[in-house]
Amino acid sequence: MILGIAVLACASNREAGGSGNRAAMGDGIDLQLDGGVADDWPCETNAGCAFTRVPPGACCPMLCTPRVVTRKRAADLTANVAACNRGQGCPQPLCRPISYSIEPKCEAGRCVGRTSTVPRD
Repeated sequence: MILGIAVLACASNREAGGSGNRAAMGDGIDLQLDGGVADDWPCETNAGCAFTRVPPGACCPMLCTPRVVTRKRAADLTANVAACNRGQGCPQPLCRPISYSIEPKCEAGRCVGRTSTVPRD
């Protein structure tokens, strides 16, 4: 009986983020997020577009597949990484190699990614 109660108590802690410690669950962390800034427009040429591995609304580069944004927005996101996460550094994602290439393109004033498969040897 006691073993069953202990198992349920552990399970509920794991569901809340793995710890009963509120600081470990992220309370009180003040990340510098991008505030929902439009980051894929305006552009005039393909040269005005670039890649970022920072997800929308975040400040650390965590994407395995980069997303296409304006060149200015990519520079702003890169500059913010140093201040991101209170100087603690960003975690590094474990990513598999992607099996296609992505090219940044400016279409109708928006930066988009066009994919193509990478030929296998």
